[in-house]
Amino acid sequence: MAEKFQSTLINADFGFADKALTAGQMTKIGEYKVPAGEELSLGAGQYDDLERAIGRLYLKLQTSAPAEIKGLVRISVFSPQDRPIEILYEARTELTAASTTRNLQIPMKEHPVNIREDQKLVIEFKADSTATMANAQTTLLMDV
Repeated sequence: MAEKFQSTLINADFGFADKALTAGQMTKIGEYKVPAGEELSLGAGQYDDLERAIGRLYLKLQTSAPAEIKGLVRISVFSPQDRPIEILYEARTELTAASTTRNLQIPMKEHPVNIREDQKLVIEFKADSTATMANAQTTLLMDV
């Protein structure tokens, strides 16, 4: 049996860059390709309560000003051929960027879907208003 361990993915893991976002349009802002010989799942551990949840998600998109960009975040699994397989998580930024305090961030229990070698974990975003996401001001912390 393979060894399980917790890891946290950040902006650089998903190849975030400055990105133009159009109001009401779902836009891919980054993807993480699972390396050869590995598999992962979104989140970590079992959810008991907010204080004891192990896995967390924090995503705050900002402009260069910096000003927060509000909208809908979607995290999905895609095949190596860029075909969508499953939506794992969807929520508004009011939840994903609510707090920088770890025990107040969105608890992410371990998702039952394993993302396998060469599959991609994709983050898409539907902005409420047109803006440009500035990678230097944007923060992602995603436990897997």
